[in-house]
Amino acid sequence: METVVIGASGYAGGELLRLIDSHPKLIFKSAVAHSKANTAIALEHPFLSGKYDQNFEEFNAQNIQTTDVVFIALPHGESTGLVPQLKPGTKIVDLGADFRLKDSNQSTTQVNTQGAGPMDFLRLKAIKRKFLIQIKWQILVAMQQLLHLLMHL
Repeated sequence: METVVIGASGYAGGELLRLIDSHPKLIFKSAVAHSKANTAIALEHPFLSGKYDQNFEEFNAQNIQTTDVVFIALPHGESTGLVPQLKPGTKIVDLGADFRLKDSNQSTTQVNTQGAGPMDFLRLKAIKRKFLIQIKWQILVAMQQLLHLLMHL
């Protein structure tokens, strides 16, 4: 199955590329990364040196029309305008929340920092760091499960 990763220059995109490389039924077609277009994939993801000799590409819906599976690893809100440009029937795996939540405001959280002292900010920073590590681990596990699922399609 031919695959494209959109948002391939970020953490989740790099992990997707790593997993695609080791998957027996997935064939890498291209890595899309607007801000890194024409940059070697291995420059952004050194752990992929020797696995990918291609460059990141700009998004072009015409180049993706024959792709079997499109992985989207974009920041929240960016895949909403992109998905309608893809060919109907394309298998799409969006790692973001754009199509998961009915109300886009559900994903936003507000932190009231009025009256917070330096220790409160350090505590908040530590909580954020722990949260990000947990999120990265959850992304990795979810991607492995998705690739296992695709193997059985």
